[in-house]
This record gives sequence, C-alpha cells and structure tokens, in this order.
Amino acid sequence: MAALVGMASVFAASARSPLASIALAFETTLQPLTLIPLLGGCSIAYLMSCLLMKESIMTQDLSRKGIYAPSEYEMDILTSIGIFDIGYSSAPTVDASYPIHKLKTKMERSENKDKDLLLFITENGRYLGQLKKEDILPLEDDFINLRDLLTKDPTCLTENHSLRDALDLMTIHGLNKLPIVNQEGIFQGYITIKDIMLAYGQIIYNREDVSRNLNVDFSWLKKK
Repeated sequence: MAALVGMASVFAASARSPLASIALAFETTLQPLTLIPLLGGCSIAYLMSCLLMKESIMTQDLSRKGIYAPSEYEMDILTSIGIFDIGYSSAPTVDASYPIHKLKTKMERSENKDKDLLLFITENGRYLGQLKKEDILPLEDDFINLRDLLTKDPTCLTENHSLRDALDLMTIHGLNKLPIVNQEGIFQGYITIKDIMLAYGQIIYNREDVSRNLNVDFSWLKKK
C-alpha cells in the first residue's frame, strides 16, 4: 500500500491532478481500504506542489518557451468590474442640428488646438456618434448636416456593461474614449483606456500577494 500511495502522490504532485491519481491508483487494486490513504497522500502532495512549484510537468515546457499557461481557473478581473463601479467622465455635447459654419468658427477660436479633440453628437440627448475636430474643419460645405457625417450604428455601451466589454470594444474599433449611454440611449459621459488601467491597477495593488511578493511602483495610481 505504501508503494501505491507513494506512486499516486508523486503523480498528483508533478501533474497537479490529484483526482486522476486517486482514480488510477484505486483502479489498479480495487481495494476500498486504499481510498483513505490515497486521498490523504495525494491531497498533501498536491498542496505541497502548489506551494513549492511554479509550474507542473504539463506546463513546464510551455513556460520555458515563453508561453503563458494558467495553472488554475481564475475569473477575469475586468469582467467583475462594471462601468458604473468606476464612474465616467462628463463631456460637452453638440446637437446634430447645430450649423456647421458656427461650429467651425467656435472650434477655430477655441484655445484647444488638439486635432484629435472628440465631439459627441446628440439629438435631444440621445447619442448619435462622435466626430474629430480634424473631420469638421476641412469641410467646405457649411450647410451639411452633422448627422450625415456619422455612422448609422454608433459605438457605445451602457453603464451596466463590464470593463472587459468596454476594453474589447475599444480595441476592436481603435478608440481611446468610449461613450456611455443609459438604457434609453441618452448620453451620460465617456470612459478612457486610462480609466480601465487605473481600476485594474488598483485591484492588483490591493492584492496581498502582489504587495508582498512583487517590488512594483504603484505610485502612478495616486495621480488620478
């Protein structure tokens, strides 16, 4: 029995599969008296392996090649955080009926010279889309409607979505700012990549294991 428990424990520790080790060892003998020693030996071996080994034999080769292989199931942190939890920045909006020539004059006189300045276009409060400053200034037709410059399906999310949803959408569409609307489509504000990074960084910072084992400078979190 000692040899059987030892063999199963070694496999449970190296492969990190205690249940499979117990099942294989029990099928070898079909002796009920071996179950309790197998359960104890494999469980202890598995716990010691998790404490002392960074990788199992199943993932060690991948790790040496620089490929990340998760050793256990872990919930995506960004999936557990909602947009409502971190809040969003307010932003001025432009009504879709606002005359182009007046808007161009106001933008030319503005102290903000950023060509990537975003304008959030709304109609009666409902979000229609966004335009960059550089998209409006070159227009020669001053009587064109702002609505004609927008896409039919504006990219936005509601505050009930998660940060994972927001990050995925921003990555797909190459956005730095993502508009947030309520259930009726009324514009509420926007979130940025930096907002998501700050929320994620704060959770990592609060983790005891990271604070204890990693020498990482988290001072940038305090600059928000």
